[in-house]
Amino acid sequence: MKTNQIDKYLKQFQDNGFVEVNELLDKKKCKSLYRKIINNRKWDSTLFDTKKNFLKKKQFKKTNPGKGKFNLAESFNLDFIEKNNVLKKNVK
Repeated sequence: MKTNQIDKYLKQFQDNGFVEVNELLDKKKCKSLYRKIINNRKWDSTLFDTKKNFLKKKQFKKTNPGKGKFNLAESFNLDFIEKNNVLKKNVK
């Protein structure tokens, strides 16, 4: 990947919080993954506990996603992203 292309991606990320990589990933696999994620749970206000319910549980540690713990990404095969040579070379 050319340096000016990487600079363009970095600028886009700084400005927008995401990078549009167009042809870098298989579109069918991306759409399939997106559908699986959207259908996995309700993505509305019920996704998070209310402050009242959170405080009732009294568990304030190890509640965030991580390896083997509440990690939605572990439910899917992400090889087409994680093993992409261009991404592996340029994303750290």
